[in-house]
Amino acid sequence: MDDVWKKRFLTKKAMFFIILLPVIFGIIGWASPAGNMPAHYTAEAAILLGNYQDDIMNNPDQVVLELENNAFYQKNLPDLSGEERAQLLSNLKVSKVNSSEIQLSLTGTSGAAASQLDSIVNAFLREDQKRYQERMEVVEEAIGDLQKIKADGRETAEEVKWLYKLKMEQLSMEKAVRFDPGTDAPQLEEKMFSRKERAVLGTLLGIAIACMLILLLELVKKRKHGEDF
Repeated sequence: MDDVWKKRFLTKKAMFFIILLPVIFGIIGWASPAGNMPAHYTAEAAILLGNYQDDIMNNPDQVVLELENNAFYQKNLPDLSGEERAQLLSNLKVSKVNSSEIQLSLTGTSGAAASQLDSIVNAFLREDQKRYQERMEVVEEAIGDLQKIKADGRETAEEVKWLYKLKMEQLSMEKAVRFDPGTDAPQLEEKMFSRKERAVLGTLLGIAIACMLILLLELVKKRKHGEDF
């Protein structure tokens, strides 16, 4: 008889503990510091491509290939190690938005994602500025030579046409610019659970464990009951 009461007491004690599990895990989840949980960041930026007749820098398809190529980072971000470049490329997504715009997004485990994306965009803009300036100098030199011919009264109809074409090209030339709709900085999205969400997750985890323990107790009870017979 004492063994029966002892078993019943132990069973009730175990059930009481199991019932308390969701509450305990909920409290633990609510009290857990958010800083100790891994944060997930996504930094985003857009680039409006330039227009100065460059087959690579003015072509969104070519720019996507350029920014997904390890050689670009070896040249423009030489301080990065090979391992760091590989990690950066695995977390970077470059996509074509339209014929003159590309979108970049970089994910990481800390706010470093935003600064890394800044470095990528700035490196591209520096290269773009260099090529834009080179093309502008070529156009300006050609315009200057044709204007000298015009001043001497030796210009032909073809040269007049060419001068007009060059001036129109000069007016339409644009370099690439960073273009982040709705914000002046890359969008930084922090995906971190709030206290309430952690408490709910803790409670759900507690319920799941409690159900597993109840099922386990029932299986043990049935097995012992079968052995008694």
